Amino acid sequence: HDESRIEISKAMNEIELDLEQTRVELHQIRISGHEWEAIEPGLEDVYRQCRKRMRSALGQCDDEAFHKWRIRVKNLFYELQTLQPVWPERLVKMVADLRQLEENIGADHDLVVLKQSLLKTPDVFGGAKAVEHVVASLNEKSNQLRREAEPLGKAICHQTSRGFVRELGQY
Repeated sequence: HDESRIEISKAMNEIELDLEQTRVELHQIRISGHEWEAIEPGLEDVYRQCRKRMRSALGQCDDEAFHKWRIRVKNLFYELQTLQPVWPERLVKMVADLRQLEENIGADHDLVVLKQSLLKTPDVFGGAKAVEHVVASLNEKSNQLRREAEPLGKAICHQTSRGFVRELGQY
């Protein structure tokens, strides 16, 4: 067991060093025009889908629509986090806003899951009347989180997908 722990510890140290080196190199990334041609279509697609799912979530106020929007927010967050060194003046704030948006929508999703559990087995949680009060409170908090998400989402996704990647591509 001690030998295994030593080997695992060595492997973890090597992985940590590799990840740190990767982080440093990502901050020094420079993308040429040819490389941008490989990145641009995927980024444009994710940004477009994020805008589309935002409109759907805000229009329907549906739990599933908000969950689908969150998935695309996370995709866009990870892509822009990687590209942040390309245009830090613009992307640092956008990445921070995407993180905040994802946290808001994620907290809302947690409330949805909790509400489903309560409604599924109300007797386990003190009966229907007790659950009804808790669910009403959860609905209020959920509505608040969704109201907070709307202006943030609109600020992030205010451009067309084509316009966004074109602007980013200039850098």
